[in-house]
Amino acid sequence: VAEALAPRPHTVDTELAVPELVTDTVRDVERLAPFGQGHPRPLFALRGLRLVDTPRVMKERHLRLRLTGGDGVPVSGVAWRLADRLRELLPSPRGLDLLGRPAVNEWNGTRRIEFTITDWRVTEP
Repeated sequence: VAEALAPRPHTVDTELAVPELVTDTVRDVERLAPFGQGHPRPLFALRGLRLVDTPRVMKERHLRLRLTGGDGVPVSGVAWRLADRLRELLPSPRGLDLLGRPAVNEWNGTRRIEFTITDWRVTEP
């Protein structure tokens, strides 16, 4: 699965469907802690996403992506230290598979699920 998703070496633990990006999923993953050397956080694949608009560059190093799943459900993603790969996402691809981890983002008293992106693969340019 990992080789089909990206040329960089990854071990994908499982695939998630967009509707599974909920607080309960994040809580279930956290129950597997403690994470560290020899016991890394699980890595998930999300497939068949589409960019809603051009990714936003944050602090010249990071990307914020607004995406939708095949069913139109919105997905918020952040790609830390991957802004140098922005060119791969321009013009916006029609299909995108992601690798990463779901997390709860708390900002100004609002909690929302965000997918922390480790890598991606353009499936339909």
